[in-house]
Amino acid sequence: MDNTTTNLVSFETALSLAKIGKKIARQQFRDTCYIVVKYPTPDSQNTLPYLQMHKKVTKFKGDLQAGSVETHTEIFPVDLSCESLFADDWYVKE
Repeated sequence: MDNTTTNLVSFETALSLAKIGKKIARQQFRDTCYIVVKYPTPDSQNTLPYLQMHKKVTKFKGDLQAGSVETHTEIFPVDLSCESLFADDWYVKE
């Protein structure tokens, strides 16, 4: 699936897919981030599943015209807004 309008789903559907290991995102995210479900493992301190966001961050170093660009991914637990929970622009990110 890609993020074309023919493949958009509700959050309920997207969450069901995330629970089986798919990466999910919103069209509004503009391909800068996606969400996965993380389940506790015997080695983790977590005792319950949670949503984790992977966000691509681009930083400019020095002068914007001559400076270099640094890109990295930030990973953190996410608590979605009501807007995201009721949105119908979710899709599976390949």
